[in-house]
Amino acid sequence: MTPAAAARRLLGWTGVALALGFAVRTALLGQVDDRGRLLALLAAAVLALVAWVERDAVEDAARSPSARARATATMLTLAAGVVAVLAHAVVREVDDTVDLGRRAHHTLGSHTLGVLDGLDAPVRVTAFFPRTSPLRPGVASLLQRYAERSDRVEVHLVDPLAAPLEARRLGATSEAGELVLTSGDRLERVLGRFDEDAVTDALVRLVSPEDHVICWSIGHEEADPDDTRSPGGAGSLVTALEGLDAQVLRADLAQPLDPACEALVLAGPRIDLLPAERTRLLGWVAGGGRALVLLEPGLASGLASDLAAMGVRVGEEVVLDGDPRHSPLGAEDPSLLVVPPGDLGDHPITRGLRGAVLASVARPVDVRPTPGADATVLLRAGPSSWAERDPLGDAPAPDGDEARGGMPLGVAVEVVGAAELLLPEGPSPAPAAATLLADTLAAVGLPPDLPVDRPLTSLGLPDAAVQGLTEVLRLRSGVPLVPRARGTLADLRDALEEGLARRAADVVPPEPTAPRDGGRLVVLGDAGLIGNGSISLGSNQDLLLNALAWLVGAEDQLGERADDLGDDLLLTAQGRSLIALIALGLLPGLALAGAVWSWRTRAA
Repeated sequence: MTPAAAARRLLGWTGVALALGFAVRTALLGQVDDRGRLLALLAAAVLALVAWVERDAVEDAARSPSARARATATMLTLAAGVVAVLAHAVVREVDDTVDLGRRAHHTLGSHTLGVLDGLDAPVRVTAFFPRTSPLRPGVASLLQRYAERSDRVEVHLVDPLAAPLEARRLGATSEAGELVLTSGDRLERVLGRFDEDAVTDALVRLVSPEDHVICWSIGHEEADPDDTRSPGGAGSLVTALEGLDAQVLRADLAQPLDPACEALVLAGPRIDLLPAERTRLLGWVAGGGRALVLLEPGLASGLASDLAAMGVRVGEEVVLDGDPRHSPLGAEDPSLLVVPPGDLGDHPITRGLRGAVLASVARPVDVRPTPGADATVLLRAGPSSWAERDPLGDAPAPDGDEARGGMPLGVAVEVVGAAELLLPEGPSPAPAAATLLADTLAAVGLPPDLPVDRPLTSLGLPDAAVQGLTEVLRLRSGVPLVPRARGTLADLRDALEEGLARRAADVVPPEPTAPRDGGRLVVLGDAGLIGNGSISLGSNQDLLLNALAWLVGAEDQLGERADDLGDDLLLTAQGRSLIALIALGLLPGLALAGAVWSWRTRAA
């Protein structure tokens, strides 16, 4: 090869290299910058010069059929390259993520989307993380999803070592990393946890104009809102509410409710409410108040009966399901129920839930058509479920007269015609001690004609029966009864009368109710949902938080909270550039080299 031919070949490959550099740079940046334009001009000039220098060879080659075939192949290759570049540009312009995973771990949850869509003011998120922090790529990826979803969210990633004045201005002092969210003159911080739940909760606190006040009923052995350890405590839910800047205050239905209460929670009362307390609760909802009521089977029967006035039918049975497909994996107890998303009702509380609700020892709660109340079933057990009257019997099975199939477990009610509600005009009188004692004897399986003047121990009753009698009496009346060694039924009756009188004297008579539309009520047939031991299962916590958000009118906070995203594949800028070079430079280059080698081999 002569020196002139070698120079022409070098000039040609230089033009190709310049053109490839322009393509790779444009693909990485997603736009044509000044350097890209310079590369394009140089590539065009060099290739034009090569074409002019080799014009005679081009004219001779163009006359042969093989040259025309090669030209056609070259044009098709160039066309494919143009299509690829255009497709890449379109993908960058319409940048969206489609999560095909079943639990959608890599996209924002419906709760977060609702919060972002409800933003009415710009929010600036400043992430203070050193460039060497292993948390920085993950946080940047998460915050980018927020910015892509809402044009009101502006994200800035700042190295506090490189921008100390910015860190001092916003008071960022954590060496492990810190998020600072600002909107107007309001500011919220995120420390320690940097997952979606933590960021969204801070966003809710930032944009909420005021804290929601949730009142927690006490005095009936409800779930303890301060207990975060025992399985039956409700401290985990209260912690989640306080993380959303909600205030949880204690309230006693024996006294007038605080006007600041936006919603009342009655979390599984073991002691039945007195008639005046039930009247106050129903009047609260009929007057525009909001309440979440969770009831356990066999307890608070008076309240369960009175809820019929609000369009809710609460059964005394226990919902069972013997189909293992509707039970937790490996569980054989038919009282353990799994309610999949397909069995959740079409209601704002349940519409955004993607996970199952796990209930246990639940009672049926259904809609009772009532003028003035618009009720909707929230969740149902499986199609093989039934309402069992004797769940403690041997091998319980559905009887002919027991309801079966898709048993409802919860209801949401909205008052749309308060004046039409048929509420009791006043509190019904408390049952007499003698009547309550007779009903309780029948409930625990003891004969109603037992002598009232003989000691219980002389009647041949087992100790368990005597203890069961006094415990059921205590739960039904709210009066502590301690069985005496030689006590009689008459002693129990007298103690019951005295206790009922004392308890009734402590109740302030309920105030008259002024009917007003807009009251909301949610009744669930399993108080265990709210306990620390089960609230983290499935979508239980999301169900309860959604119920309270709906009750207080915070519809933008409805939806399913994010799961733990686990391990993500996070790429640095250098890693993305390397992948782009391999995909856009190395692989096409290998294909081109193979084509040149094939052409030279055939030519030889």
